[in-house]
Amino acid sequence: MREALGDDMLIFAGKMHAAGSRAEAGEKIVSKEDIRAFAEAGADVILLPAPGTVPGVSFEFVHGMVSYIHELGKLSLTAIGTSQEGASPAGTDFISLMVSNKTGQSIWGLIFAANCVVLVVFGAMFGWEAAAYSIIFQFISTKAIEMFYHRYDRVTLQIVTKRPEQILDAYNEVHKHGSSVMEVMGGRSRRRYWLINTVVSSYEIDDVMQLIREKDGGAVVNVFRTENFFGNFYRAPID
Repeated sequence: MREALGDDMLIFAGKMHAAGSRAEAGEKIVSKEDIRAFAEAGADVILLPAPGTVPGVSFEFVHGMVSYIHELGKLSLTAIGTSQEGASPAGTDFISLMVSNKTGQSIWGLIFAANCVVLVVFGAMFGWEAAAYSIIFQFISTKAIEMFYHRYDRVTLQIVTKRPEQILDAYNEVHKHGSSVMEVMGGRSRRRYWLINTVVSSYEIDDVMQLIREKDGGAVVNVFRTENFFGNFYRAPID
């Protein structure tokens, strides 16, 4: 084909899913050796699975492979081949998920916005009535799920304790959030205490409270909602 058409064509080669092969699951789906073999065979564009579309294929993995492809002087392309175990069948979900993991913003607004873009295109092509009903349905369903899903809510914990070292050691071992400690005095007892301030995701409260009770059963904890947070806030990525 190359001899017949010369430079008037591009050859694409690569893999976008494992087709159920256990030996090629996750990051084993494609290696640098595979990429070099495709390039040496004459491929102009190397195809990779898009981040999040195949279990184990993370943004960092794809970024490394794309950099290697460029080092070989070839173009790269990420694609969605199939919806596999652990991947979303909807299309816009895992794109929103990737953006959410990078920005720390709620995924539901991103999903709604992405679906609205698709529905607007659909409305322009096939009619606005059906598209309008679909947008209303998307809004209601997204808001309903968001009411019960609190992963992106943050709360501030103020912990008054006599055992700051024990609590901090246990807390830092399990959680990756920062904290600050200051010495305070009890207003009635005039005794010395320590005040630990930290911000966590709302779904982590139960785990943190159990940890505190194990280390200091007499600790006093004040929990209040954090409207916003500026700075680096660790949020465990969603696989």
